[in-house]
Amino acid sequence: MKVNLILIFLITFVLIKISTQCNQDWECGNAPYTVCLKQREILPGLQIDKNNGNLLLLSNFKGKTEKFICSLAISGGNGNIQNEFQITSDIEGGSGFRTINRLYAYLESSDLVYTRSSERLSAVIAINYPNGTYNPIWYPRGFNLGLNFDETNQKTYSCEFDLVVYNKLITNGGIYGSEEYLYRNGRCQFLGRVGQNLYLADRDFSGNGTVIRKGVTTCRECQISQLTTVHSSNRNLKGFTHSETDLYYSDENAIYRVNINSGVDTVLLSQSQTQDLVYHSGYIYFTTMDHKIFKLNVNTLNSEILYDGSSSSPTSVSGSGSCACSPGFKGAQCNQCDSGNIIWSGGFPECINLDQNGFPSKCLYDWQCSIPYGYCSNSFCQCRSNFYGNQCQSCDGTVSWNSGFPTCAL
Repeated sequence: MKVNLILIFLITFVLIKISTQCNQDWECGNAPYTVCLKQREILPGLQIDKNNGNLLLLSNFKGKTEKFICSLAISGGNGNIQNEFQITSDIEGGSGFRTINRLYAYLESSDLVYTRSSERLSAVIAINYPNGTYNPIWYPRGFNLGLNFDETNQKTYSCEFDLVVYNKLITNGGIYGSEEYLYRNGRCQFLGRVGQNLYLADRDFSGNGTVIRKGVTTCRECQISQLTTVHSSNRNLKGFTHSETDLYYSDENAIYRVNINSGVDTVLLSQSQTQDLVYHSGYIYFTTMDHKIFKLNVNTLNSEILYDGSSSSPTSVSGSGSCACSPGFKGAQCNQCDSGNIIWSGGFPECINLDQNGFPSKCLYDWQCSIPYGYCSNSFCQCRSNFYGNQCQSCDGTVSWNSGFPTCAL
């Protein structure tokens, strides 16, 4: 009997140890409240955090919908990607559908992360805060929006339909009407700045290629014809970055260098599935569509892989993942949701925080928002007109009812 008890103890101990590593969710003990996080996939967008010596990126784990803003040391850090914070603003279903698909910009001094998401009617450029707050700003339709932030002089440049400047760092919506026009019809997908020179990189849809133009920050009410063409080609523009002396861009097959003064281009590196790139201190860091991150020396042209998330990588072949709780849950069995507000999507739960009014921080349906006093609009709970306060039940006027819905007349 004693031997049997010892064997049972040893088997139980081994199972507990195994449960911290996994290949499938069911191996983590309490699915779907527990999940197996295995093999990161690198999503579009790459930024540099010079203050901390890190790359910033957007990623998810293979087979999972949850996304994270992550960091990776520019030295490589043995491929160790760290989660900075989880994206909690995605809405998988309902009228307020939203899914973030790109890390768009990062402001180092302000420590602000800008993302692009797809919504029901438009793409949205917004700020995602670590505490889960989502602040939408731009709504470009059908194309990338070129942005450039000058934190030193507190200015924001953008080229949505025109190349404009805002004399502040844009951190909130309601911006239209406060801009100054630099170049009319100066639309672009990427926007770089060297001193007083602006570089607009865009697809030339008439010629199905890439065109890079130069303007100046001091021009006002100028026309697109006054921009100087620095470079054009028949390549399909994917990514853009620059140093003080050179412009760099990528298509699906290579990275190219363009001299700022001469416009002459050379192939810097032939690399299939090239996606996004960013320049820093003599190196270009870039991602590929098969989830790899590279570091390229622009002088020696030597390159190395900082992270390999491809299906053929050693970590993918070994299949070792780690167990974790589903989003927002905690506890030994990962079934504790402090807010009590759980949203299910695709058979998986998510524990949603409550805001100061007692509403969920994101919603799918009106019943989550103190209906009939509130309703769900674009994934946020809103009070009906003139109602306010906890659960939207305060009215400073007279309340009347029609077909089960209240009206607050002031």
